[in-house]
Amino acid sequence: MHKDIDISKPHVILSTVLPNAFMALSYYFWMTDYKHATNDSVITGDFAADFYAKIELSYIEYLVEQGSLVAFRKFDDFFAGRTEGTSAKKRDDIFVDDFTHSFPIGRFLDEHERREINKTVAHLTSHNTTDKQKGVNSLLLSFRFMNKFESFCDHIIESEEKTLPDEVIQATIAVRSRINQYQSTFPKG
Repeated sequence: MHKDIDISKPHVILSTVLPNAFMALSYYFWMTDYKHATNDSVITGDFAADFYAKIELSYIEYLVEQGSLVAFRKFDDFFAGRTEGTSAKKRDDIFVDDFTHSFPIGRFLDEHERREINKTVAHLTSHNTTDKQKGVNSLLLSFRFMNKFESFCDHIIESEEKTLPDEVIQATIAVRSRINQYQSTFPKG
C-alpha cells in the first residue's frame, strides 16, 4: 500500500472509488432506465419543440456516455495496480492494491478499447471524426466493468485482511446491492 494514501479514512473510498463507479455505470443507467422514459415524455406534438428536445436528449446521452468512458479509463488504471515503475506524477493516484494485496491485479480494457477511449474522449483528435463503428461498445464495457467492480466489492466485503473501517465495508455492501439490482436487468448470454 502506498505511504501517501491512508485507506483507513473512509472518505478515500467513499468520495473517490464509489462515486466514480456510479459514473462508470451512468451510460448503462441512461440506456436502461432513463432514455426511453425521457424520449417518450418530450413528444408534445409541436414539431419544432419536439425536434429540439430530441437534439438536447442526444447531447445528454453523448455526455453521459463520455463520462462513463472516462470512468472506465480511470478504473482501467485502478485495477492495473501500483507497480514499481509507477511514475512520481501518479504518486497520489489510488490503485486497487492500496486497499488489498490479495485482489487479482489486471486491466479490464483491452489495448484497442484503451486507445479508442484515449483518442475519442481523453484527447481532442482527428480520430474523433472517423467511423464510429471502430469505437468501443459502451454497454458491453458497462457489463464488464460491473462484473469486475462486483468482484472487487465482494473481495472487500469478504476479505480476511480487515484493513478497512466498518463504514467503508457498509458502503461497499450498499454499492454491491445496487450492482445486484442492475445485473438482474442484463441481457443473458
